[in-house]
Amino acid sequence: MATDASLIGGSSDLGKGLFGYRKGDVQQMLSDRDLMLRQAESRIRGSEVRISELERTLTESNDRNARLEEQLERLRGHAQSLSTRNAEVEALAARVQAEVKTIAAWRHRIVGAVGAVAPAVTQLRTLLDQVPARVEQALSPLAVEIPNTIMAMDAFAKVARGSEI
Repeated sequence: MATDASLIGGSSDLGKGLFGYRKGDVQQMLSDRDLMLRQAESRIRGSEVRISELERTLTESNDRNARLEEQLERLRGHAQSLSTRNAEVEALAARVQAEVKTIAAWRHRIVGAVGAVAPAVTQLRTLLDQVPARVEQALSPLAVEIPNTIMAMDAFAKVARGSEI
């Protein structure tokens, strides 16, 4: 079973018979050729199987890469929206801080104003508490004189009626 090309069909190997090459040598050469052909076909089939496997692996890799690219795009979109939302939150936080400062300054002014008004409010309450007593004090002489005034008015009414007639 020689596989070298110089040995197969080479004139040095094949002895010559009466009409050319010997039948045994020709048979051996054909047998070697068939064996090499089967080996080549076997290697081709193996290579085709391997190529098919590699193509399938490549297709799967390409599909996986496409899915990963889609996921990456979605993640980029999410990251962009989160970045935008973060900027909005930071802007709102800055506005809230400004409002806190404004309210704190307002509160400070109000506390100062309330502190200045507090004695006047206390004095007003004291005066309001005294109002009923003062009203009673002011109206008590009138209350004493009301019966006398009513009697005088009745007498005047009688006199006025009598003079009309």
